[in-house]
Amino acid sequence: KVLKVNTLSIANVNGTAAADITADLFRGGIAYRICFTISVPADSSLVLVSKDAAIYLEEGDSIRLTASAANILEAICSYEDLS
Repeated sequence: KVLKVNTLSIANVNGTAAADITADLFRGGIAYRICFTISVPADSSLVLVSKDAAIYLEEGDSIRLTASAANILEAICSYEDLS
């Protein structure tokens, strides 16, 4: 099975505080950084993956997101199943 991640975006839903996001592609026990501690300002969003630079996930792969603060950042992912 192969998934093509077209879009991965992060939204900061807090009106006053910024938060950092770290994202990685976890494959075969190794974390490959997509981004590392990028600040997402209050009431804004950040596109980590766009269709022009899609990421392909194979079986067993995952994308892991880590925020610097709880309940501030939300993520949405758009993908296609190519298998």
